[in-house]
Amino acid sequence: GADKYPEMDRVLSEIEGMQTCTMEEEADNILSFAEEMETADETQVSKLEVQVRRADSVVVSLLSDTYSDYGFIEDFRGMWGSNYDTQTGEELLLNDVIKDMTEVPALVTKELNSHLWAGEGYEETVIEDYFRNTPVDGISWTLDYNGVTFYFGDGDITEPGNGGQTAT
Repeated sequence: GADKYPEMDRVLSEIEGMQTCTMEEEADNILSFAEEMETADETQVSKLEVQVRRADSVVVSLLSDTYSDYGFIEDFRGMWGSNYDTQTGEELLLNDVIKDMTEVPALVTKELNSHLWAGEGYEETVIEDYFRNTPVDGISWTLDYNGVTFYFGDGDITEPGNGGQTAT
């Protein structure tokens, strides 16, 4: 669709270049750490997978799933959504898509409680607090075909060590 959506094509090319450069630098860093620490026999991992969550004439929504294990820093996993207006290539913020966030915390809590997370041991307002205290550009989300999916990292809404959660 490069001919039909030249701005989006330009943005995707830029993203590709940045991610390639980042992962190549990461590989160099891993090799450097291994040489410095004489831990070449320890496995070190850095992985980035990008999943297209939506791609149509309105929105391109990408989910970047990263995993790192350097031996001395174990098991870090992060998920970050990037959302773009297909016509202009401009990145969309959450408040570009959801104009009134008033009901979102209750909807997310209901979704989490319905299948994943009982919220036991945490204050009832943990989701409200998260949305109230997290800047709009700090919230990870994707605009999927069936709604908005929120990605909560390990420690965002639960104690660290309990893993990440998602809610659509």
